[in-house]
Amino acid sequence: MGAAWIVDAVRTPTGKRGGALAPLHAVELGALPLRGLVARTGIDPADLDDVVYGCTSAVGELGSNVGRLCALEAGLPVSVTGVQVNRLDASSDQALHFAAMGVGSGLQRLVIAGGVASASRVPLGSDRVLHGAMADWPQELAWRFTLIPSGCSADLVARRYGLERATLDAYAVGSHRRATAAHEARQTEAELVPVALPGGRELRRDEAVRPDLSVEILSRMPAAFGEGGRHTAGTTAPLADGAAALLIASDEGLERFGLEPLARVVSTAVVGVDPTLALTGATDAAQQALARAGLKVSDLDAVEIQETFAGVPLGCSQDLQLDPECTNRFGGALATGHPGGAAGAHRITTLLNVLGCHDGRYGMLLTAVGFGQASATVLERVSS
Repeated sequence: MGAAWIVDAVRTPTGKRGGALAPLHAVELGALPLRGLVARTGIDPADLDDVVYGCTSAVGELGSNVGRLCALEAGLPVSVTGVQVNRLDASSDQALHFAAMGVGSGLQRLVIAGGVASASRVPLGSDRVLHGAMADWPQELAWRFTLIPSGCSADLVARRYGLERATLDAYAVGSHRRATAAHEARQTEAELVPVALPGGRELRRDEAVRPDLSVEILSRMPAAFGEGGRHTAGTTAPLADGAAALLIASDEGLERFGLEPLARVVSTAVVGVDPTLALTGATDAAQQALARAGLKVSDLDAVEIQETFAGVPLGCSQDLQLDPECTNRFGGALATGHPGGAAGAHRITTLLNVLGCHDGRYGMLLTAVGFGQASATVLERVSS
């Protein structure tokens, strides 16, 4: 296998559900980082071999192959193909993995990987609605594996690791404070493609971040997933609107098109675990990806863990004995919001930024996924 290089990565700011990005059609939103990536890298888009886009709810405005539609909306040549991928919250992680496989195999030279989500216009679970009602799982499947909502699984994870409400609340407040600090220091600007809004305004920062959030505010919130549960709305990532994209190149692609890389994809992994304790798989994915890379946890300069629920990064950090100072340094999805199909590409974009700001070498993204899957991606930053 040849190398897979990340040439550049961009994302939109995330918008709150029903917020600033809600007026945008989901395909228009998904096209924004594609245009931004072409403009920043200076590539001829006709040289692209494919666009691979993550999408968790392929219905309504996100239906009918959003990868192809976003490519067309972005003004890419009709010769540039597109495809959508769904691994739930790890959809755009998987888009990156597929792109890395394509260029690493030598069959492709330039591929854009990314994803899009519009919680405002395509609500979570829309793809399970049939004739106006939520479709059921086959009874035998649901009984055999005790399929439960992700929030209930998150509460089980919190109990498994002995994480009390106060610990979860404190972690969420910390995420907002780190995100606020990164915004105020203008550290996130390098990641972002500003979004033009009606009235001549622009969205230039993640809309859901709350500088004023406190443990006292969170302590008054009721349990979100049943009486006695440990997660609340404040320790659950808010669903968000957003899109992100990365340009992936082969060795030949770098040389032929005169491109300079930001980072190399060192290794990837996806694992399956118990579908009831569905959100525990990130530990296994991390260990597998690190073993493939020949690295140890201590080699990592930065780690991003998807903060779908506060208990997930806390439990995984316990398992791997991660340094909290090197984990989600610019805040996570609890603060910035969780744009499902774009979440992995969003966090990889942030990971690259964190490595650059702190002169780090190795970084890893971990994503735990509903129904018992998890994804890991290990990167090596190229020193300037």
